[in-house]
Amino acid sequence: MQAGRLRSSLLSVVLTGTKSEIWKLKKVRCLNIYPWSGGNCSCDMVFIYTLQNKTPKLLWSFDTWDKADGGFKRAYAENSELIVELFGDDKFENDEWEFDFPKGKVIGYCCPTAYTKIRFKWNGEKFTAQGTPELFDYDWKKEMKNKLEKEK
Repeated sequence: MQAGRLRSSLLSVVLTGTKSEIWKLKKVRCLNIYPWSGGNCSCDMVFIYTLQNKTPKLLWSFDTWDKADGGFKRAYAENSELIVELFGDDKFENDEWEFDFPKGKVIGYCCPTAYTKIRFKWNGEKFTAQGTPELFDYDWKKEMKNKLEKEK
């Protein structure tokens, strides 16, 4: 890679959810970009936007960390909330992300063993975290097997 050049992949564009959930979020969309760093980092840039007069209007953007330590899993609409799922044991407090490995379940950056679901609500100016982040176990071997079977 040449100095000063950045390559990226567009991973996802729209939030999943029912049409009514997305309408309640004012047609909010999620754009997830994975920058190719030339190394083994697997960080993402996430952009949440809406359309205003047929023009994209950025509502929020954030960066994620690396794979099992704050890596992006997915984002979707549910019950008029924006749900963000990140790998690891993560928090969003005072408009700042805090990424961590789940205690006692660390394999390494390669292999997530848990993910955090954080709910956000749009208050007219910004997305604010709602309630306590939920931590779930994640079986990366099973997910990889399912993904490979779908690709056949």
